Amino acid sequence: MKKLAVFLCLVFSLFSIVGCAPTTYKIVCPDGAPAIACYALNTEEDLDITIYPSSMATSQIRKQINDNTVDFAIMPVNLASKLCANGNNYKMAGVLTHGNLYGVSNSNISTTDLRGKKVGVIQLSAVPGYTFKLLLSSLSIPYTEDIAEHNESNVYLFQISADALAVRNALASSTADVCIVAEPMCSKLVSTFALNKCIDIQNEYGSFPQAVLMVKSSLISSKPSVVKKVVSKFENFDYLSINATDMVEWINEKMIDGASSSLSASALTQTALENSNIYFSYAQTEKQKVKNYLLDLKTFDTLLGTVANEVGDNFFWSSL
Repeated sequence: MKKLAVFLCLVFSLFSIVGCAPTTYKIVCPDGAPAIACYALNTEEDLDITIYPSSMATSQIRKQINDNTVDFAIMPVNLASKLCANGNNYKMAGVLTHGNLYGVSNSNISTTDLRGKKVGVIQLSAVPGYTFKLLLSSLSIPYTEDIAEHNESNVYLFQISADALAVRNALASSTADVCIVAEPMCSKLVSTFALNKCIDIQNEYGSFPQAVLMVKSSLISSKPSVVKKVVSKFENFDYLSINATDMVEWINEKMIDGASSSLSASALTQTALENSNIYFSYAQTEKQKVKNYLLDLKTFDTLLGTVANEVGDNFFWSSL
């Protein structure tokens, strides 16, 4: 009888422990500025956070959104529009990164000097490339991606690896006159190789909704307090006061198995963080800017693929 009592006590204790186990919510995001944004959640123990290197982020996030297996996701706004346009499964809670693209060169080339130049662009067929093309169009500067068509009246654009040495070498060899890169790489290039930050895309084109926070619609309806708690962490986080070493260590811990972050603590200076334009702004505040930007991006749609989708009001979380 005593053994039975002990056994029942153990079983009851086990059920009690299991019953009290906290619910874990899953969040995914790409490396880079979105990963820096995600650091706002570093003290949250009930979140299962996975950070993907840029090379696999789009495919992995796309799969998990399509499978409806994540609760939160940080992703480029155009990808969000293609995967979640109707807002039925996921809604946009807010914008986290508001543009962090800059031109670097060996000289002080401005946008008025771009005609006839060769410009290397990281992710030419993605938000960085599309946004730079929008800037050129707004300035009535023609561009081509065919070197045979390059002349003194247009700008030749080509894809360049998001690697500091690749950018430095392209400029040193005159393969490129200017390279369009993102922070914190921009500050690293300026400090390490004495390059000039010559073009501020955000200053000339305007800030734009680059990476957004998407939330599972069912979680919004069933656990609004969880959503508000996570959003409040982003909203109240001071990205300019972080300890860069601690943050990079945390990001590497959250990277998918075997991967390492492209971020380095030495490159995350105060200037780099300021120029990364990372701060949370609610969906309802950014609604019209998002709609306008997506509409602009759609000018790059082709028969081979859609760059972005138009979204309706249901795409945006009401923040209530």
